[in-house]
Formats: sequence, structure tokens, C-alpha cells
Amino acid sequence: MIKKSGFLLFLFMIASSQVNYYTSLSPDFLSYSYVDFIIDNPGGIESIKGEEKMIHISLASSLFESGKLYEALGMTEKAKAKYEEALTHYATADIYFHYGDCLMKYMKWELAIKSFKISLALGYSRPYLIYYNIGCALSSMHNASDAYEYLELAIFNGFRAFEDFEKKDNLLFLRGQSDWRKWYSEWENFYGSKLPRTGLVGEWLFNGNADDLSGNENHGKVHGAVLTTDRYGNPKSAYFFDQQNGDYIDCGSNSSLNITDEITVSVWIKPLTSARIIGKYDNDLKGGWRMDYRDGYFYFNVSSGISDHDLCSDMTYAPNQFYHVVGTYSKKLGSLRLYVNGIKTEEKGYTQGVLTYRPRQYPDSENLNIGRFYAYGISYFYGIIDDVRIYNRVLDEQEVDALYHQEKIK
Repeated sequence: MIKKSGFLLFLFMIASSQVNYYTSLSPDFLSYSYVDFIIDNPGGIESIKGEEKMIHISLASSLFESGKLYEALGMTEKAKAKYEEALTHYATADIYFHYGDCLMKYMKWELAIKSFKISLALGYSRPYLIYYNIGCALSSMHNASDAYEYLELAIFNGFRAFEDFEKKDNLLFLRGQSDWRKWYSEWENFYGSKLPRTGLVGEWLFNGNADDLSGNENHGKVHGAVLTTDRYGNPKSAYFFDQQNGDYIDCGSNSSLNITDEITVSVWIKPLTSARIIGKYDNDLKGGWRMDYRDGYFYFNVSSGISDHDLCSDMTYAPNQFYHVVGTYSKKLGSLRLYVNGIKTEEKGYTQGVLTYRPRQYPDSENLNIGRFYAYGISYFYGIIDDVRIYNRVLDEQEVDALYHQEKIK
């Protein structure tokens, strides 16, 4: 495991909303500031684009200088207030991630790592990129053991671009290690090969955020749902949806999600009562697809615009437990299939043609919604949803089984 250094203690204190996260009072992570960086590396600031970001940089620098002045005068509380206000500007702009990128280009590895860790502490939305970049920096510093650990953290948090491991210049040292091929093969086989990736158009693992990890950028916009513990006890690794509050996650309507001929929908859920799970659907106009949980049964429904068809599980499943549910449809095969916990529970023929997506009468009902969909009105989910995947092809039984079992290590 990664050592719990003084900096990690600093991260914990920030997460706990404490104020005593200073070395004395002034954070030592600002000992090498943006101002110093720009002076040392003319043009380096080009990687940090946008007038808004520059305004935040300027404000944060000014506030920290004021904090240092108050600290020198012994005015502790005012100094703390200035430091904390400065941090909000960095957090608002996600500046430190971009700062770390700049520092990497100028081979300032230790400072880049420090910057990435600060970005993580301030809530950067894609932690897997931070872990990956730190792993690259550690490899450049010839620190193989820690580099491996951070790359594994990147993988656990959703990094799947395994081809980058073989191409990235910063990983040249790591690729030269005697154990590299064994390490790479084990992880690539586990996540890259055994878990089906072909045809993946959306992947939301909910490890701290609702980002799409498929590469199609169908990132989710969270409406009310809150991060919670997943089925393995990992904190902030799934979302809880409160039906009464109307919680849901909107993943938009990118063309990659307008699947017509074949589709697979895979999701882990813990339903607390009958509820809508996920859908890109409007029953009033007979279009799209949906998945729901009613009276203990799981349903998968598709619609061609002419008619729609429900596929229902062959048995009931008790609420307040986690289930892996997969629905598939194939125009070519003319069939619907439903799997629960890796087992095919039902299959029926359906030959009405392609899935159809029409303009909807409800706002945003054409979007992919996790935790709700439109069926004679709006209905919401009550419980926990995790690890949502959508494919533009039909997964076979072996792939569904592999997906269910390989998910046991998240």
C-alpha cells in the first residue's frame, strides 16, 4: 500500500474540513508557485488556457501573499482565512491538475506529484488521471515500486487505456524492469481482455464521480444522487438515489448512445422498492429501451416505435440486496435476453426491427437517464446503482458471466 506520509495526513485533514493543514500556517506546497514556474519556464503557461483560470490564479496568489503577511504579523486567524479563501480559487478552477501537466513537461517530477496530489485533495473530477500521471512521474524518477502502486490505483479507479502503458515515454524506465511484462499482462488480461470492451459506448463505474470511462465522453450530470459505499464496502464508489427527492443522473444524448440494431445494458443495483433503474425511453411515444424492478421482478423493455416488448425475469428477487442485471437485444437474432447474477433468466423473440428514438414530449427524456425514465410520466429509482455499462452489440453468455465474476474485484 502507499505510505501514509505527512502529505496524506494533510489530505485527510482537508477532507475532514479541519483548518490546521498548514506547515506552520503557510502551506509548503506553494513554495514553488505559478509565478516562479512562469519565470523559470517562459511559455509554460500556454498549457493553462482560459481567462477564468488566469483570474483564479491571480486571486489565489494574491490571497496567499496576504496570508503570509498576516502570519508574519502574528494575526493567525486572519492568515488562516486568507489561505482558505485562496484554496477555494484553486479548487474552483481545477488549476493544480493543469499545473502538474506543465511541470511534467519541464521534468519537475517531485513538484508535479505534489501538484497532482493537491488537485486530488481539492476534488479533481477524474482521479484515475491523477494516479496515472503520478505513476508516470515516479517512473521518470526511477521509483519502480511506487510507480506500480499508483498505476494500479489508476486502474482500480477506471483507467483502461492500457495501450498508453506501452507507448508513454515517461514509463520507459518501468517497461525496462524485469517484472514489467508479467505485471502488465496480469492487469491487461484482467481488465483489458476478460472484461468485454469491444462495442462499449458508455461506462460509469461511479468511483467518486459519474464520468464515462468508455472514451465517448458521455459524462453524467448528477441531480441529487449522492456517493455511497459499494457492494464491497468501498466508500464513495456507487450512487444512492432517493426516489422521493427525484434523484437521477443525466448522461446526455450523444450519437454513440442512439443504438439501433443491437444493445447490451449491464448494471449493478440494490433496489429498496419497485422502481425505474435506467432508460433512454419514452413509453408515450414508444421509443428506446428501459430496465426496471417491479414487484420483485426485473424487466428489460425495447421499442421499435411500432410496438414495445417487456422481458421479465422468471423469478422474484428480494429488495435490499445487490444484483447484477444485464439486458440484451439483437435485431439480427430477433431476440431479447435477461440475465441476473450471470444466469440467463429469460429469452424471447422480438422481430419488430430497430430501436427508434423520437423527439420526446418531456424535457430531456431523449437523454440516457440513470435512476429514472419516462413511462406515462416520470418515475425514479430508490436504492443504489453502480458499474453501469452499455454496448452497441450483444454480449454472449460467456462475456456476461465474465463481467459478473470479474466485477468481484473492483
